[in-house]
Amino acid sequence: PQGTELAFYSNRSGTIQIWMWHRTTAQFQQLTNLPGGVDPDIATRLVGYISDAFHFSWSPDGSRIVFASRVAMPSLDQNGNDKPLILTTTSDPQLTLSGIFLHPGPGMGGVPQALDGRSLSFRPSEAAAPVYSELFIAEVTTSHVRQVTNDRATNYNPAWSPDGRSIAFARIGPQADILSATEGDIAILDVSTGQRRIFAGGPEIKSQPIWSADGRELAYLASPTLSGRPTIRVCLA
Repeated sequence: PQGTELAFYSNRSGTIQIWMWHRTTAQFQQLTNLPGGVDPDIATRLVGYISDAFHFSWSPDGSRIVFASRVAMPSLDQNGNDKPLILTTTSDPQLTLSGIFLHPGPGMGGVPQALDGRSLSFRPSEAAAPVYSELFIAEVTTSHVRQVTNDRATNYNPAWSPDGRSIAFARIGPQADILSATEGDIAILDVSTGQRRIFAGGPEIKSQPIWSADGRELAYLASPTLSGRPTIRVCLA
């Protein structure tokens, strides 16, 4: 935001991570070091380019960056132990084909990924450990990265508010497959407290929230399905 740094994705370290270029020194800095690299849910591009899923947002003061990446969350019982995998009509869609195919791909239990941020490939899913798209904040000065959502949902398209206090993001709830979803939310996260509130919910998939310059309104896209024609909505924040 101050024009002193440039943030970008690169796989120069072997996996795709967020890097910084400092204008005054012309030095490069690796900002994130996530195991396996930054791994957003490719389906959150909706019908755009694969790179759209890698969207990140600067805090207004330039000290932090928020981005989305998937994490594996094993199913645990009340004692914190792994639960046996029992499939029912309400099971997570990611688990239904887990471990069945030797070379999983689209429609065969594969997890879509973009190892270079552009091309599409698939990896096997982990048994009883579905992945969920969560939000992370990276500190520019220290390269410290912390996870700020943890709700077993698909969280994506983060947008930092002009006052730096909140992050708006799109969300599709637990037990929902984004490819067949017909509803979702725009949520607002209080950065200091971690509290979250639903700004817009109900029918239609919602995406790409953008704040007005004064932070009083939010615009976002809403479409009936993944491939439906989107409309623009503007509401008071």
